Amino acid sequence: MKPNHPIAAALLLVVTGWASLPRTAIAGNLTDNIQVTVTSPYGPSFNRKIGNAIYKFRYYPEESFRFGEQGIASVHVVVRNSDGVVTRYRLTRTSGFYHLDSISCITVAKNAHLPTNPRLKTDYYEADVDFHYILASTP
Repeated sequence: MKPNHPIAAALLLVVTGWASLPRTAIAGNLTDNIQVTVTSPYGPSFNRKIGNAIYKFRYYPEESFRFGEQGIASVHVVVRNSDGVVTRYRLTRTSGFYHLDSISCITVAKNAHLPTNPRLKTDYYEADVDFHYILASTP
């Protein structure tokens, strides 16, 4: 069978696993499949600032994408208010998948420089960050 034959191409897609992946996710950017929401007692505008800072560094692990893993991972962070550095973090809700949970913790711990809140009188503030990993589905 010639490699450019339609049946050969279909077999190649099934064998490599590409046939089961959503078309929109293959063609698109994987970071579009992640939503970040922040919950803290400091109000919605400050929560949006935190979310925007983290949103720039969101990443969908290729391993998770390949295996169709999706879910919500929640990370509780403690941030030094003077410079926005995350001093502590812990996974409070697992997505059920190692790679999604790991990248959520890495995103808040190492990559994101979070905003400071000049209205706060404390040295630290806390927030909960939810990462919603969603794979697009084809009709």
